[in-house]
This record gives sequence, C-alpha cells and structure tokens, in this order.
Amino acid sequence: FDRFVRRERGGPGVGLALVKALVELHGGWAEVESEPGKGAAFILHLPLEAAGVAAAPELRLG
Repeated sequence: FDRFVRRERGGPGVGLALVKALVELHGGWAEVESEPGKGAAFILHLPLEAAGVAAAPELRLG
C-alpha cells in the first residue's frame, strides 16, 4: 500500500495507495493477505456510518 514509485515495468502502481487513502478517508482500513503462489486477498473495512466531526458532510449519515 506504499505510495507509487515510478518503475520501468510491473509493480502495483498507484492503485493500492489510492484505495488505502480513500478507505481511510471514510474511517476504515485496508489489509492484504498473501501467500506466495496462491494469490492475494485485499480486505477493505468500512464503517456503517461516518464517525466524528472530521467526516465530510456528504459522508455523515443519519
């Protein structure tokens, strides 16, 4: 989930860093489970409701 570093070929690029940042802006977190040769699972945890006054008005429910 590190920020993008320019590479010649391959690598995760900017996508995972953006996903992590967006999930955290919503008060959640992201994690990855990986086993060599068996792929990876990306798990995103999002709250049911936006928390706190820091939440953007459009995210506040209720």
